Amino acid sequence: MSDSLTTVINTFPDGTWQTKRAVAERDLVFVHGHRILDPKEKGFSIVNIFRFEGEKICEQWTVGQRIPDVSLNENPIF
Repeated sequence: MSDSLTTVINTFPDGTWQTKRAVAERDLVFVHGHRILDPKEKGFSIVNIFRFEGEKICEQWTVGQRIPDVSLNENPIF
């Protein structure tokens, strides 16, 4: 487990992660999920993108957005 993931787990012991979808194509894997750090909040929509060389992750990007209290449209975030 990475040091940053260990830090998140130790800092937010009640936090949760729910994978909503995962897509793999050639050397790329995309994982879209719902991260809640505090059960009293709606949390974040997170996308992790991984690029592989063989069996090793050689690049990783993360983008996210806090889930708003009010949406500007009728489309769900997940």
